[in-house]
Amino acid sequence: MTFQKGHKVNLGRFKTEETRQKIRLSKIGTKWGHHTEETKRKISLAQKGRKGRPQTEEIRRKISLGLMGRPVSQETRDKISKANKGEKHGGWKDENATYSGKHSWILRNYGNPPFCEDCGLVGRKVGRTWNIDWSNCDNLYRRKIEDYNGRCRSCHMKYDNKSIVK
Repeated sequence: MTFQKGHKVNLGRFKTEETRQKIRLSKIGTKWGHHTEETKRKISLAQKGRKGRPQTEEIRRKISLGLMGRPVSQETRDKISKANKGEKHGGWKDENATYSGKHSWILRNYGNPPFCEDCGLVGRKVGRTWNIDWSNCDNLYRRKIEDYNGRCRSCHMKYDNKSIVK
């Protein structure tokens, strides 16, 4: 019978007491799981020149292909997601983020504003969008919720035009 991946070899076969005794005697004086000196030498020769050097593109591609399609648990996905959020993300720009980037960050972290600070209009969904926006108060666009007020679109436009005239 040829080797088949996943096939369990010697399943259901039992070793005689005599065979088990011979195996036990051959293992006396050796440490389980440790390599012999000859095996260590072979491993060392195979690794010579590889230690500390980055892997080649070909090897990286082969590893990537080997891992493709491999199932990842939800727990692992959550850990990866948590490890790459916010300031830990490679694309984090901190205070150099764009106008829309900072507004998106405020919306993502604080949700939609509940009401308009100026006219008192209560927030609700109109079509696919929320009718109250986050409006920046001091035009510095920092990532602080104290720098933003909720305003309906008309009050937001009036406020922005007033602050531009100043």
